[in-house]
Amino acid sequence: TMSLKSTALFEELANKLKDTPEVVSKVGCVYQWHITENGQVKESWVMDLKSGSGSIRKGTVEKADCTFTLADDDLISIFKGTLNPQQAFFQKKLKITGNIMLSQKLSVILSQKPASKL
Repeated sequence: TMSLKSTALFEELANKLKDTPEVVSKVGCVYQWHITENGQVKESWVMDLKSGSGSIRKGTVEKADCTFTLADDDLISIFKGTLNPQQAFFQKKLKITGNIMLSQKLSVILSQKPASKL
């Protein structure tokens, strides 16, 4: 199967997290991501921005604070800035479960645009 575009994105964010562990103190929660293609979940990622210096890894976690389910292409669009997360939510492209307020902290991660050093 073709690999998802988001895989490279999560891997890049995981590497970036190593350089910016302060994101963990700013965010302080665990996000679960389910990436879909044609309505089927193809890959899941855990974004632990709560403990230690944080981690981003493939898989699932029992207790996520906030869970996102969305299509591979839509995730890429959100990170590129061509799709607004709120719009995606209202258009039912983005499903959020758990503490919806925590989804707003994602802007901290979204601002970690690839290859931008503060």
